[in-house]
Amino acid sequence: MDEDNLCPSALLFIERKKMNPMIELPVGDLKGVLTGIGKVINGRTSLPVLGTVKFAPDANGCLTISGTDLETHVTARLGAAQNCEPMLVPLEPLSRLVKSLPSSDRLTIRKADKTHGLLGYLLGGNRVEQSVESMSLDEWPAPIPITEPTVPVDDTFKQALRQALECSSQDTSRYVLNGVCIDITEPDCHCLVATDGRHLYSANTFRFDLKAAAIIPGRKFLNWLPFYDDGNWSLSVQTEKEPNWIRIQSDHWTFLTKPIEGTFPNWRQLVPEAGPKSTRVILTDESVSLMLDVLPRLPGIKDTCHSVSLVLKSTGMVVRGRERATEDWTEVPVHSVTVHGADNEIGINRTYLTKALRFGFTEFIAHDPLTPVVFTAPGRTLLVMPVRLDGAAATPNNTPPPPEAAESTSPSVAQPDNPTEQRNAMATTTPMTAPERGNLKPATNGETQSAISAVVDHVEAIKTKLRDVIGDLTKTIDLLKAAEKEKKATLKEVETVRATLRSLQKVDL
Repeated sequence: MDEDNLCPSALLFIERKKMNPMIELPVGDLKGVLTGIGKVINGRTSLPVLGTVKFAPDANGCLTISGTDLETHVTARLGAAQNCEPMLVPLEPLSRLVKSLPSSDRLTIRKADKTHGLLGYLLGGNRVEQSVESMSLDEWPAPIPITEPTVPVDDTFKQALRQALECSSQDTSRYVLNGVCIDITEPDCHCLVATDGRHLYSANTFRFDLKAAAIIPGRKFLNWLPFYDDGNWSLSVQTEKEPNWIRIQSDHWTFLTKPIEGTFPNWRQLVPEAGPKSTRVILTDESVSLMLDVLPRLPGIKDTCHSVSLVLKSTGMVVRGRERATEDWTEVPVHSVTVHGADNEIGINRTYLTKALRFGFTEFIAHDPLTPVVFTAPGRTLLVMPVRLDGAAATPNNTPPPPEAAESTSPSVAQPDNPTEQRNAMATTTPMTAPERGNLKPATNGETQSAISAVVDHVEAIKTKLRDVIGDLTKTIDLLKAAEKEKKATLKEVETVRATLRSLQKVDL
């Protein structure tokens, strides 16, 4: 048959006839892949097609498996495409079956008809097939063209991204902080930055060939370790076409997601400079190991801020904790620590302190009990807001809101002329008044509460009101119960009267 003279529809028919109607895969290859795709697919989606995975050959002749929730797409390459026909398979029964099979088995997938597929596997030495529902390929979201070139990134970027994601906010009301910002404001020093308003992480020394900054959302897939271990990465950021997309590719995976829309806070002006009253502390591996062992067991782990006190003197450092402000401190001297500068004492959240040590920070600068502690390492910085030693967040008067409240600040705002006078790392150059909404009111002494303090007060006021409401509801329930008892007693009395009347009627007769 001369295929050159055939019409397109006939050629398409012949091509389909040539396709392998069956996909055959090692179960061991699918186990890890389905775990990664499960980080994206939501089993409770209202669109049935989003609960499926797509098997299809790619342009390079590799078999791929894809999953999406429309906001994020992931694709894994599984090997030779076997010239197979694309098909959709529901993830839930596929994952359940793959988990139950030994890794050495081989799974076959083929279409039975337009609405069903068949999953084949060995059972008791015999080959059996399980029927699963299938869907039309027309319902699968259209492919997303990425025209921006890819930028290679190294392991330093991977490490920085993972650590930054741990420091990003989970508060959905501050969505712009729910990810990691690729900041290209400084042409020679691009950064990855993340904050939740209580601590801020930045990693610099990067040079990205990107046209605009972007915020990578904190998707579950980006917290999946096998993705970081899958060879070299490349990055693409498409910001000039709507909708915008960010793509990260590894050896076998392609991760595609929509960036977070919005302006990231002006974080650069928030880092305090060292001054004459600052204290610089240098830790060793021995002291870090001791602190990681001691911090989870010091008293005070159950208080709101998980606070500990760091006493810094020229002779060394002491870490201490207590359950209540009225109790004595439990103190642990930390050996092999070098302290430069003035004697100091700061309160700090032990969770953030532990995170800094786990991230490999072995140096920090303490300023005063109201200024953030600045942990430093080559190419990285971690700011941690201090806490008062009574367990509350340290929020001095005239302290502007943390970065999460400065969301509208543009990264192009100029730095202050004298940064050493800017004592609070979580403040902007111009003091801002906390918004007066509900119970958010300025302090009675005319000075401005910080945003965090105001929100805490607001939450406490809400809790008080809720307690009052619950108390009123309890009283209402008690009254209803009393009314019910009275009703029953009344009905009982009425029934007694009726019985008496019936008796009297019998006597009259």
